[in-house]
Amino acid sequence: MIEKLPQVTLRKITDYIKFFVCLLIIYFVFWAWQHYDLIPIPVEHYQMAPIFRSGDLHKGIRQDHWYDLKYGDVVYLDFPWQKDIKRRELLFFARVIGLPGDSISFQNGRCYRNGTLLEESYVSESSIGTEDYSEIFVPRDYVYLLVDNRNNFSKEIFYRDSRFLGPIPVHIVQGCILPK
Repeated sequence: MIEKLPQVTLRKITDYIKFFVCLLIIYFVFWAWQHYDLIPIPVEHYQMAPIFRSGDLHKGIRQDHWYDLKYGDVVYLDFPWQKDIKRRELLFFARVIGLPGDSISFQNGRCYRNGTLLEESYVSESSIGTEDYSEIFVPRDYVYLLVDNRNNFSKEIFYRDSRFLGPIPVHIVQGCILPK
């Protein structure tokens, strides 16, 4: 005697489809959560003015390696050594000026990479300082980061900039802000 195989009903097929669609949605939500951030720029942060304004909301993509970064990328990072301050207040935004192997110097407030003057349209003329810094080499696994608002900043911002700290370890960089 031949056994009859149970027939799959239309209802069961739709239930299976719904289940797999839900799994797919969960997978994509988890993937997006792992790779992207929504970055609110705190009100008191003005280091990237006028391109990025206080209170703006930007989408960021997390970075795992320095070779994912490009010149001109705006990155976000935090400085974990201040324990009594909220993480949101620790966020710092800066632009990638130098990658591993580059040499960076300043003459009359103008930035030079590998001996070539940088065209920095994002830096306003009033934000350019007058400082001179001798040439510095960016080692492996480090980046050179500068704020756009270079002359109008507080000491706290200056102490987080590569002009004071030198090249920044790339493992501190959390991600890149994506252009709108």
